[in-house]
Amino acid sequence: MSSYTIRVELRGTPSAAVYDILHARLATIGCKRFIVGTDRSGIQRTYSMPHAEYDLTTEFSFDQVRDATLEIAQAVWPHVDVLVSEVINRAWYMDPVQVAPTGLLGLAAAFR
Repeated sequence: MSSYTIRVELRGTPSAAVYDILHARLATIGCKRFIVGTDRSGIQRTYSMPHAEYDLTTEFSFDQVRDATLEIAQAVWPHVDVLVSEVINRAWYMDPVQVAPTGLLGLAAAFR
């Protein structure tokens, strides 16, 4: 399995609702809008990806990831740019997602 960082830019002036549709459709192939990693103190945390970026771990080839992403994006918006990068190592600086309690047995990350 390989991991990829995918950037999809909808050129022009798409609304937030259009991006919501894009997010939902990309989720159908496993794209996530968050990553999980260990912070400097050794605590595992969840981080939101920057706007219009996605994380994908898949058995798809590099070209298959690009082609599937492009097909989905073009079905949502006519003018798109797609950039796919295979992850070998990754470092980031982002604020972790705030966690909210969800009952007595655990916590769930609050994703937008």
